[in-house]
Formats: sequence, structure tokens, C-alpha cells
Amino acid sequence: IIIGTPPRVRDDGKTARNFGGASTYLAGLCVTADGRWLWAGGDDAILRRWDIGSGKPVGEYPPLATPSE
Repeated sequence: IIIGTPPRVRDDGKTARNFGGASTYLAGLCVTADGRWLWAGGDDAILRRWDIGSGKPVGEYPPLATPSE
């Protein structure tokens, strides 16, 4: 799985699945138990969800509040 980078060709000649739109720094990644959804969060504090079967993004969830400094 590649997130937020140009597609890459694997050693076997197949193109790796690219889940675009993520931030530059990936802080967390989760695949649901049923293998349907991929969730990722990064330095932009937005949680993103993709449909693994299609590779398409299905949602972006901004933070509910900004942490106070």
C-alpha cells in the first residue's frame, strides 16, 4: 500500500495500489478487520478513509478541535 506518493512498480512488475491525498507525514494507519476500509492520519490532523477494493477515498474527517498550545 502506498499513500500520497506517485504509483510505484513492484519487483513483480505490477503497480502498487496508491491511496492518494494523504499528508506528507503518515502518523497512523489502520485496516478494518473485514479488510474493507483503510484509515490513515498524518501531520495535517485529518483522518482519511479509503475503500480498499476500489482504492478510492470515501471520507475526510478534520479534527473536532485544535489542541491548545
